[in-house]
Amino acid sequence: MQSTSPMTNAPRVETLGQLVGQFAHDLNNQLAIALASVELASRLDDRDKVRQLLSRAIDAIERQRALLEAMANASAACARPEACDVHALLEDVGTRLPSRFVLKRSAADATVVCDRAFLCDALAHLLAHSASGDALTIETSNDPASRLDGAASLVLVVAPMAPPDRGPERAFAPFGGADGGGLGLAQIHDTVRRTGGRADFQALPGEVFGLRIELPLAAFAVAG
Repeated sequence: MQSTSPMTNAPRVETLGQLVGQFAHDLNNQLAIALASVELASRLDDRDKVRQLLSRAIDAIERQRALLEAMANASAACARPEACDVHALLEDVGTRLPSRFVLKRSAADATVVCDRAFLCDALAHLLAHSASGDALTIETSNDPASRLDGAASLVLVVAPMAPPDRGPERAFAPFGGADGGGLGLAQIHDTVRRTGGRADFQALPGEVFGLRIELPLAAFAVAG
């Protein structure tokens, strides 16, 4: 396998920098339109003009959403799936956070196929921005016949983590808001989905909710 020299990579890095700069410029423009429209609407009494300005703000926000989705898709195209021990990954995540969480290892097999960096960053973001004031616990287990097409899976339950009042569908959206994990929930949901897994909320004993994350086991992925 031939190595790639820094000189060979230079044009790619320059192109990537230009694309990121263009995305940032476009996002900034749409944000400025949305903010200006909302600010002006707040000063007017004419309902028709207010509706027009708010419609303009909504359109700008939708354009931002489309740009962010394009960026996420471009990032996913760079993913490098590999066998990953989630127990070891969670220990790595714990070193990044100011307050540690409790890890309960009940899973005999915690090896999944994913992009380790993507999953590590998503879990770190989720835990760091959790709205829960209580200490978090992550318990792992194996489900021999999960909802992932009946495949054996690794299950992680992060608790306590209650779904927002507006529902999990909105909570997992990129602009879901700051409560219940905010963008951390959107990031973990998207990362898990791309590995063939799923994430949703689960009622636990004692009137507590947790975030349930299911990931297909590497052994099953190889066998399939």
